[in-house]
Amino acid sequence: MKKVKALLIVLIMLLVCLLPAVALAADEVIPDGVDIWEYIQPEVYSLVPVLFVIGLFIKKIPGITDWLIPIILLVLGVIGALLIIGFTIYGFIQGVLVAGAAVFIHQLGKQVKNGLNGTG
Repeated sequence: MKKVKALLIVLIMLLVCLLPAVALAADEVIPDGVDIWEYIQPEVYSLVPVLFVIGLFIKKIPGITDWLIPIILLVLGVIGALLIIGFTIYGFIQGVLVAGAAVFIHQLGKQVKNGLNGTG
């Protein structure tokens, strides 16, 4: 299990390192102060709440640890966006963005709840 976890971490880090290179190669540089939500296309907006709910269901499955949930959502988000937008690098990037948005929304709610309870 430790080897699988290490491999997944390496793959995620590789993905994170490659995305800026792809954006630069496409002459798309994100200027300062740009809202990242502008980069998510309306066609895939519906994936954000779907992934959020799927994440809540996955959390209830015994045997799946918390660190796996964002990875599962990333895979599902990419597959969903590729099916909606098309099998292009642009579809791949949209999948990463919607998965990130779903995880961000969950973490934001969790951290606000912890802050209000005085545990965060």
